[in-house]
Amino acid sequence: MHDVILAAFGWTDMHLHAFEIDDEQFGKPDADPWGDLHFIDENKVRLAEVIGQGDKFIYRYDFGDDWEHRIKVEKVEAMETLPLSFAWLITGKRACPLEDSGGIWGYEEFLEKTRNPDDPEAQEMLEWAGGEFDPEHFDIEETKAAVIAASKRRKGKK
Repeated sequence: MHDVILAAFGWTDMHLHAFEIDDEQFGKPDADPWGDLHFIDENKVRLAEVIGQGDKFIYRYDFGDDWEHRIKVEKVEAMETLPLSFAWLITGKRACPLEDSGGIWGYEEFLEKTRNPDDPEAQEMLEWAGGEFDPEHFDIEETKAAVIAASKRRKGKK
């Protein structure tokens, strides 16, 4: 699931992440440099073992920027009945927030400054973003392909 979310957002897995399910944290214990996050090893638990249809849980990414995603399980199917990928994208809207943009508040500031070409920081911020950035852009086919590819890489792995 982590790989699929990263693919959907275009993020690169540079930061810690965790799934919060029923007040328990699932993640990569060896990735916590301080050892105080007390993750249950996500590689030893299948998602279907801890959640079911209709359940909700939280996915957190980049504990500095603190991106929090609330996820609801719409449908659960057996792996054997699924096509080659277990995740697919139905729809989407707007560009994803840039990785390392400072969380919700930093991303909002980035959007505000880059909308105003007279702002002295606008050009510097756009250069940091790769030269240009259109917050309204969303390429569904490109994002679908990334999600399916990430899904195929992980299918069948614990």
